[in-house]
Amino acid sequence: MLSRSRIASLLLAALAASPLGCNVIGRIQGTDTVDLRGATLRRMTVSLRKTDQTVCPREQVQMGVFITAIPEGGKDERTYETWAGRGSVNKNDKLEFTDFAFQSEQGQFDKDGWFAPLQTLPATAGHEYVVHAVYNPSPLVFTYTYKWKPDYACITSAATAGPPGSQGGPGKDGAAGRLGDGGGVMSSGGDGTDGATGGAGADGTPGGAGSKVRAVVAYVKTPFYEKLVAIRLTGAITDLLLVHPGQAFVLHANGGTGGTGGPGGRGGNGGDGAAGNPGGHGGNGGPAGTGGRGGIGGGGGAIDLVYDARFPDLATAVTLDVTGGAGGGGGHGGAAGEGGRGGKGIAPENSPSATVDGAKGRGGADGAAGAVGHPGPNGTASAHAGPIGDAFAGLTDIAVLAALPPAHAGH
Repeated sequence: MLSRSRIASLLLAALAASPLGCNVIGRIQGTDTVDLRGATLRRMTVSLRKTDQTVCPREQVQMGVFITAIPEGGKDERTYETWAGRGSVNKNDKLEFTDFAFQSEQGQFDKDGWFAPLQTLPATAGHEYVVHAVYNPSPLVFTYTYKWKPDYACITSAATAGPPGSQGGPGKDGAAGRLGDGGGVMSSGGDGTDGATGGAGADGTPGGAGSKVRAVVAYVKTPFYEKLVAIRLTGAITDLLLVHPGQAFVLHANGGTGGTGGPGGRGGNGGDGAAGNPGGHGGNGGPAGTGGRGGIGGGGGAIDLVYDARFPDLATAVTLDVTGGAGGGGGHGGAAGEGGRGGKGIAPENSPSATVDGAKGRGGADGAAGAVGHPGPNGTASAHAGPIGDAFAGLTDIAVLAALPPAHAGH
């Protein structure tokens, strides 16, 4: 008689052998996409899979392609689209991204239509993102160019941290107890010896100290925005960032996390009792080793922020975080050793019912977890007005504001 799994395998194989079966399997798997090669095509549009139709240089965004067509053999128009998302998403009744080609000098595309824009902000501060989209089965008719302006809503932080500590090594396992000596019909079996205690895990090593960062902050304008916050970073981070005014931005220079403590060693198993009259007792299992202590977190770094002296409100445009690194987690305790088996009782031939087996040894105690490491001390942070010098010199499409724009000026 065939098992259920075998019957299911045979049914799937039969389905796969027929065109109808392929469609059924495709729908179950969520891969039954649409092919419009025999359809009458009407219109094609491309948009971004996000509410605001703008591109942030530090965030990937997926293209959404929409085609209005009359399906082969049909009479009414329908609109089809590519799927949204990555990985195991439902693609049933969606258009394949392989039917389209995307090209831009300002970034790269993957096989699922995700656009990874250039991350260098000055390169696109004064230019729209230009994307060429082609429907491969009909490139002469359906080739379009789309443009989206940049935005900076995804730029909310910059960070550096000291290196994390290393995990402590494991404790050594305790040795097993020995088998009891002697025994036999006329003598007691020897007791097994106790298992040895497992070794303690080693402590995690401390996290590394945070680094130094200098930030220069000013108001700037670009061809698309009358007012942005520009942040020039040097030291452990080298970057130029643009942030929308009023948008929260945090600059981190944290200490490294302490290393996790090593696990405690396993307690040794108790030795078995020897067979005899009566049988020997099993040895007790050894207690397990404790876990190692977590490493101390590294000290926080140092941030020096200089803001344009003409605009005191810039002092609060960037939140400075120099928190020390978190302490490492304690290593887990080892597993207890098992008690040894009692020796088998051996009775004389003239009294076979007078057997006494040795008692099983007690199990050892599990090891305690190691303590969590202490967090590292906080670093130093300062913000003061000063000349911004040449921090933003030589930029083509980013100009430092000499005065704030009128309150009613929009983006």
